[in-house]
Amino acid sequence: GFYFEEGAWERPTPRRIVIRDQTMVKYSESNGVPPHVDGKDATLLIYLNTVDAKHGGRTVFVEDGLAVAPVQGTALLYKSQTGMCVR
Repeated sequence: GFYFEEGAWERPTPRRIVIRDQTMVKYSESNGVPPHVDGKDATLLIYLNTVDAKHGGRTVFVEDGLAVAPVQGTALLYKSQTGMCVR
């Protein structure tokens, strides 16, 4: 059978990151997430679809004055500790 084993087999280094707690979310029209803090070291968003500007669909970082439109295949990395966003 299949089992899931928790463990730190790979360690992060300056050239390697470790991704944990991944979640896939599909938002329907007029749906989204209220402002929140992820509480992680960093958040990596990978957009699977392009959203037309007339339908909203922005990832907004209020404290940084930044709003990013989803474009298919684009990744957005937000480093929580520094408040730095890389696209």
